[in-house]
Amino acid sequence: MNARPEIELRSITASLKRAGLPGFPAAFTEKLETIARVDTANAAFPPYDESRLTSAVAAALIAKTNPATDPAVIEAFAQDQLAEARKWDIALENWRDREVSALLREWAPSLIAEWGGHVATAGKRLAGAARNLNLGTTLDEQSQNVLRVGGKAATAWHEAYLAVGVIDNAVNAQSTLIAFCESRTHANKALLACPDMTHEECADLPSESLPDAWTLTRHGHTISGSDYDAYKAACTRHSGEIAADRGAAEAKAEKSRILAAW
Repeated sequence: MNARPEIELRSITASLKRAGLPGFPAAFTEKLETIARVDTANAAFPPYDESRLTSAVAAALIAKTNPATDPAVIEAFAQDQLAEARKWDIALENWRDREVSALLREWAPSLIAEWGGHVATAGKRLAGAARNLNLGTTLDEQSQNVLRVGGKAATAWHEAYLAVGVIDNAVNAQSTLIAFCESRTHANKALLACPDMTHEECADLPSESLPDAWTLTRHGHTISGSDYDAYKAACTRHSGEIAADRGAAEAKAEKSRILAAW
């Protein structure tokens, strides 16, 4: 089950902030603020004391007056009705969820493409920096030498470190939005960053289920960014290749079974 859209928005916003990227476009946030302003809390309904109606009826009976016409009972009953009306909070929350979900789906292609552009730019910076770095070690390991070794290597390490941060966080924002819009939770960051990656290449990556930008670079993959359509096409191709391999394996197993039966 998907998280509520507000939770996804917070996650995406945090990723963009960590990447040092601008937030959502003004046109998007304006619509979001309009939706957020629809809130029954603005009606300022008074808090309801559920014992008030019971007490008012009891007082009227003790006073031998008709509870149906007693002003205190009528006022308490009106408060009870207002309390029932406040259940519209639930309906409005559901409405806001639907509106925000529709807004995210409407903007997903342009947002994902924009963030993909940042991924591609950072990918070029990472590729340039990687030429001056040792791809056989991690960035963290190389960082230990930054203070001791100046010049081109130190500059390249800094460029690579910043680029990896942009790529990983921008891809996380993309994959979060794609997973929400596509109603699935397995949006793969490797496929998103490298939409041309085959499932064989994906399977050859280390055991990390979501390899980071540095891992992809060390395995010879170009970080190119992607848009919504490119990602969906890659997922379709990826799934098709897996299905074809599975079918071939099943056919081979069946052939082996038949030969063994002879």
